[in-house]
Amino acid sequence: MSWILKHWRGQYSLAISFWLNTILVNFIISLPFSFVLIDLLQAGKENLFLRVLFNFQLLRIIISVWQAVGVYRSSVYSLSFGKSFWGVAARVIVIVFTANAVLSALMVWYHGEQVLDMWLKALQIS
Repeated sequence: MSWILKHWRGQYSLAISFWLNTILVNFIISLPFSFVLIDLLQAGKENLFLRVLFNFQLLRIIISVWQAVGVYRSSVYSLSFGKSFWGVAARVIVIVFTANAVLSALMVWYHGEQVLDMWLKALQIS
């Protein structure tokens, strides 16, 4: 729990906040969900697919907020030590990541059926 709070408060270095707590955590969370979603589609469980996808997007929003706040606060600390390039770059990336997470969630929630159709078509192609 202290790891979560330390990141939230911006107490990790910018490198740890960004590379470990953002990039690595996203990879660790997204990869298993991708395999689960593909398995559900291949098993013909479209309704369960949509429920898992919606829940994953909700989880992703919560984690993205935690990541964005931690990286942003860490960048403020970084800027105070004269590392202006990385501090500013981190803020820009936080904005892009946050916008991506919000737009992805909105797309899934508002167009869930179309997302399901796209996944099914993609599975048929491969």
